[in-house]
Amino acid sequence: IKLVVAVFRRKLSLFVEAHFAEQDRVRFSVRANFFGLQSKGVRSIRGLGALVLTREQLWFRRALPEADYVVPVSDITGVSTPRSFNGKSVMARLLCVHYRTAGDSDAMAWAVNDPDGWKTAIESIISS
Repeated sequence: IKLVVAVFRRKLSLFVEAHFAEQDRVRFSVRANFFGLQSKGVRSIRGLGALVLTREQLWFRRALPEADYVVPVSDITGVSTPRSFNGKSVMARLLCVHYRTAGDSDAMAWAVNDPDGWKTAIESIISS
């Protein structure tokens, strides 16, 4: 399984490098563990993938089943670091992003290295 994960991380890394110029990436990780969408609750599909923050958007690509999630920075309403999300936990703080959708609100969360650093970077962008 380690080889499969390594192959997916390499593919995700190449995708990020091809689609996001290095100078545009504020932060990125190909080791993000997605906890799903708050609106889908426990039915939300979790999974590993790539998380990229630019000054314009927060972008996530789940590796399997493949899916992209894009949140414009202008739609982000808050960032938190809870210990659980959608009833799941990895016994560490998560990065949770709250955002506006078409007439509503939602949130997504990830287990990432340095959730405080991600939170600070996102808050810095949305406050500027």
